[in-house]
Order: sequence, then C-alpha cells, then structure tokens
Amino acid sequence: MRLLVFSRRSLQQRLDALVDHLAPKTLSDLAARLDRRGTGRLPAMWETAWLSALGQVGPFEHERPLPDGSKPDFLIHVPDGAGALEVVGDITTVSDRGVHANNPVDMFWKEFQRHVQAAGLNPNHFNCQIGHRTEGSWPDIRHVLQLPPRSRLVAFVKQQVAPVLRQWAASQPDHAQHTIATSEASISLKYDTSQQYAGGGHISYNSYTSPTRNPIFNQLKSKEDQLRSAPANAMRVVILCDGGCHALKRRVFSTTLSSDEIVERFLRKSTVIDVVLLISVDSKSLNWYDRKLELQPRIVSAPAAAGSRRSVQASAVVRDYLERAIAHLPSPVLDCHNASLRTDLPSPGTGTLGLRMSDHKIELSARVVLDLLAGKVSTQELQRIYGWGPGSERNEPNPFARKLARGQLITGAKVLPGADADDDWLEFSFGEPDPAAAPFRTRVADDVP
Repeated sequence: MRLLVFSRRSLQQRLDALVDHLAPKTLSDLAARLDRRGTGRLPAMWETAWLSALGQVGPFEHERPLPDGSKPDFLIHVPDGAGALEVVGDITTVSDRGVHANNPVDMFWKEFQRHVQAAGLNPNHFNCQIGHRTEGSWPDIRHVLQLPPRSRLVAFVKQQVAPVLRQWAASQPDHAQHTIATSEASISLKYDTSQQYAGGGHISYNSYTSPTRNPIFNQLKSKEDQLRSAPANAMRVVILCDGGCHALKRRVFSTTLSSDEIVERFLRKSTVIDVVLLISVDSKSLNWYDRKLELQPRIVSAPAAAGSRRSVQASAVVRDYLERAIAHLPSPVLDCHNASLRTDLPSPGTGTLGLRMSDHKIELSARVVLDLLAGKVSTQELQRIYGWGPGSERNEPNPFARKLARGQLITGAKVLPGADADDDWLEFSFGEPDPAAAPFRTRVADDVP
C-alpha cells in the first residue's frame, strides 16, 4: 500500500541529493520524520521534494536565522542582470485536519457499518443522509454537519442507531426508514432490500465561500509572522503544498472560492508575502478505465508596485526560478487526500503493483510475494488483495490455481524492476501441461508418426 504522494524510492534519491545542502543532523531528522507515523509525515515529504528540487536549480541556505529568530526553509540569491535578487521562502503544508475534527463523519460511518454488520443486515441496502447547519452570514459562512462530537459519537450510535438496526433485523422489512433528530444530530436512515449498492451523503463542509475563514488563508497568515523580518528588498515566497486540503484543488463550484482566488485576495492586502506557489495533485483520465496522477502547480504573485521590491521584473525572476524547480519534482503515485488518511499507518507500507496475465505468464507484486513467504501475509489475505475466490469483492478465479489445475508448472521466474514505483514485478512463466502435475495422456493414432 502506498502511504505518500511520492514513492519512497524517489524520496530516497532526493534525500541523497540533499547531502550537500543540509547538515547531517537536519538530514537525519528529515528522514526520521518521513518514517514516523502522524501528521508530520506529509510536510516532511513536501519539504524533502522541494528542497531537493530547489537544490537542482542552484545553491540555497537552509534555515538561516532572520533578525527575529525565525528560520525560513530557504534563502536563495537568484542572478538578476548585473546583480542578484534575494529570495526568502518557506515550504508549508495545508490540510483539512481541523475541519475534519469538527465534522467526524469518518468515525460515524465506521461505527454505523460496525453496528449494521453486528445486526446481521446487508450494508448495501442502506441509504444514510446526514444533515447540516449553516453558521455565519454570506459570504462569511460555513457548513457544519449535525453530528455529535467525537467524544460522544460512539455512545450516540450505540444508543440512537443500534436499536433501530436490531429492530429491522428482527422484523425483516422490505422497506423501512427512520429519522434521528436531536439537539446535536440530524440523520435520515432508509432501508430497501431491492437496493443493490449502499447510498448516503452529506453537504461538503470543506468548500469555502469566505476569503478569510478557510485553511489556506490561515496558513498564509501564519507565514506572514515567519517572514516579516526578512531583508526589506528580499522577495518573500511561500510554497503551499496539499496535505489533504479540499480547497486547494483547482476545481471550483459557482458558490465557492477557488484556492487561486483565496490567495489572490490575500496577496492584495499582505505587505509581507510577495509570491505564493500552490501545488496539489489531480487525476487525468487516460481512458474509461485508467487515470494518471499529475502535479498541479500554480504561481500567484502580489500586484506589481513600481519602486518597491514587487517589481514586474522581480516577480518574473522568481517565477522562472520556481518553474525550473518544479521540473525536478518527482511524479506522484498517490493523491493527497488518500495520503492524508494514511499518515497513521506504519511505514514503509506494503506491495503496490497489480496483476498482469497472459497464456504462459503471470506478473504480480514482488513485495506481496515476499510478504507471503515471510509470513506477514496469509494466503487468505493474498486472495483478498487480488480479488480471488468467492469471498472477495471481485470474485475472480485464482490464476495460479487454474494453471495448476491444467498441470502447468512454473518454468521460470524473474524480477522486472519497477523503477521508483516502490515495488517490482515478479514474473512467473508456465509451460505446457506436465505429467508431473497432470493426468497421463495418450496420442491418438493419427498423431503417431
């Protein structure tokens, strides 16, 4: 399983490249943060990738103290005509962690599913809608799901939802519905045995209409304090990275603000930050069944002001430098949202590759096979990973079992390198049916020479 936006192999390459730029203790701390469970893993990943990318373009100073004691991530002297433009900047990560904490829908779904299974009901027959309330007045509004806080959610589901599920399990209705309306919750449950797939939903609580009440604005505001004492003529840059922030995506609905609009409005009023580079990950459709992950960088500059450090030329120089650094970033292997959900999983993760088959070959994850032989994965878990057998979601036949049933034995095995994909392919070759594993066969008379 992938845990980070970038593969571990690509990040190791960048850690190696930073040997000439960072102190040994700083570098070892960065490596430890990449492996450590918790919310610091994604910021460490972005910092590693960006510092390495900047170092590929030119030299930089890391965490050089400013007069007020703050230590921004990089100080660069960019050639600018006859002289050099000083650029001071910081790499930061923004997420929806705070807003998720106040809207514990993930915890509710887990508890709901647990009680549905305990009651012996089919989860695919349910539709669950969660209500919301709106706080503030336009445009300074936000939506909050009507759920109890995390500290009371487990007890709430046990007291308010579980009895309804047990009642339906006992009466076995074809159709049923129930509404829970309390001072802190609003939930509508529907049960329909003709429904093939589970349904449900809630309003988006991490899309924003306010230019100031959102994670992006808050993060940029905190960076103003860190860069305030930079040299007066230095351009101040913030590289704002996606750590699981819905608002950082480029998609925007008619009633919400895009991340670019939030940053543009911020820069119009800020006297400290001059340039913001936003970067997230999006997926691009290649065809009806395949998608490709791509980095989505955008550079937003404060309005140019003649006679100040925010000249058109200075902004152009900074933009060119950042664009050259972007070219040295690794390719993403996981979107930021899923990476943010996996920060508490143990590192370094497990096998990631899928399955490829032909008449005489089967290719699968070398790491998964190693985990199987090492006893870390059971045969049942292997079946689940690849969707083999009647108990799996895909219920596909086990290709190895089919080869064995035909008497086809393994005639060769080799490792196909997976480059920086954090896994390799293990290719098994199979021959024609072998009497060592198949019934004896006889030639018909016409086949005898």
